[in-house]
Amino acid sequence: MSTPLESSAVSASLWRHRDFRRYLTGQTSSVAGSSISSMALRVLAVLQRNATTGQVALVAFVGQLPPALLALHAGALPRTVTSAARKLLPVEEYASSVPKPGSPGRPG
Repeated sequence: MSTPLESSAVSASLWRHRDFRRYLTGQTSSVAGSSISSMALRVLAVLQRNATTGQVALVAFVGQLPPALLALHAGALPRTVTSAARKLLPVEEYASSVPKPGSPGRPG
């Protein structure tokens, strides 16, 4: 069982690692950007396209498809591909950020 002093020493040591700070900053900005764009997409659907409740729900559903469909495959991919092909893993992140057909600002 660790004492509070030991656990604070472990957590403080993470902040000393530059890679951890960069990772945390990147993840924080990614989650914040995804949340803001998801909310903004629904607001724009209502304000610019006069979307109904069902249409806004459909926009929200379609916005969740890329991460849901690609997350399992992206998680299994590192086990099956070579190290050169592992550089392609950010494709899932890019695919979830591409505007969906019919969303405000994109014709369709």
